[in-house]
Formats: sequence, structure tokens, C-alpha cells
Amino acid sequence: KFLNSSADKYDNSRYIRNVAAWLEENNVSESRKSILIYNASSGQGPDGNVFSQDTRERLVTKDGFTVKITDRKENPEVTESLLEGYSQVWVLFGGPGTENGFSDSELETITKFSGDGKSMLIAAGKHQDGMNDMTSANGLASRYGVTFDGVVKNADRLQVSGPFHVFSGAADILERFFRAMK
Repeated sequence: KFLNSSADKYDNSRYIRNVAAWLEENNVSESRKSILIYNASSGQGPDGNVFSQDTRERLVTKDGFTVKITDRKENPEVTESLLEGYSQVWVLFGGPGTENGFSDSELETITKFSGDGKSMLIAAGKHQDGMNDMTSANGLASRYGVTFDGVVKNADRLQVSGPFHVFSGAADILERFFRAMK
């Protein structure tokens, strides 16, 4: 959902913006609404394959976030100075190229960032070259009791059950009814 190829399809952009808002609500950072997106793959550069320009612009103009996208090429090591000033760090695994995993000092730096009450998102996906190695993602995620395994096939769109649309429509109708009653 975070890659340029699907970020603007269906409602994926809204999903990404909701993730940013939820993570912001649940942190105690002095820095507000500032996201560092770190593409852990060694692919085509920081902006090469993460989000689309439209999704980034919506995060900035509609939601008031500052967004910086970087990767292993631009910043080969995750340091405290790289994370300084951000309220969220999103670490994306599974892009083009290879992932070498984080060093022990990088893992400590990211863990400290999160431990200081700032938000983190770890997203693991299938590599574009077809590999499904989650070792790098699990090196970070396992510190929080989470591991990734396997692949979920849901195409480009997040599937929502059929009854969701019925209940969603009913909620809209009830809202209009109660407003009319006031």
C-alpha cells in the first residue's frame, strides 16, 4: 500500500493518511507531525518507489505533516541525528534491491526513538524481485514481540467485508435523521 504503484489506487492514500494521524495521536514527541520514512532497501533512491507525489502532498497540505523520505543510499546508517526532530519513523522493508538489516547500534537507536514515546511503523512486504525474506524486518520487529511471516495476497485493494458498506450507509442515514430532528 505504500509503494508508488498502489499508493493512489482505491482509498490507499486515505489509509496511509489515517496511519499517520493515528500514530501522531499515540506519541508524546515534542516534535509534532513530522515523519521520517526510511526505505530499508537499497533500491532506486529515496523517492524512487515510495508513495506518489499526490499522497505526499495530501499528507503535507491536507494533514499538516512534514514528510522526509530517505533510504540506505542517501543515509546508509540510522543515527540519532537522522531521527532527531521527527515524531514518527516509518521503516519500509521489501522494496527494490537488497536489505542488509540493521546493525546492533542502529537497532538500539531506533529502539531508543520508540522508547522515548515517539511512533514507529514497520511495514514488511514482498520484494519486487520475488524474494520473501523477512529477516531484516524481523530483526527490528521482534524487539516488540512481533514477527512477519508469509505473504498476504489482497491485490491492490484492502478488502472490507460486504456488511461494512451496509452499516456505513446506515450510519450516514441515521446521522442525517438526527440532525434533521434537532
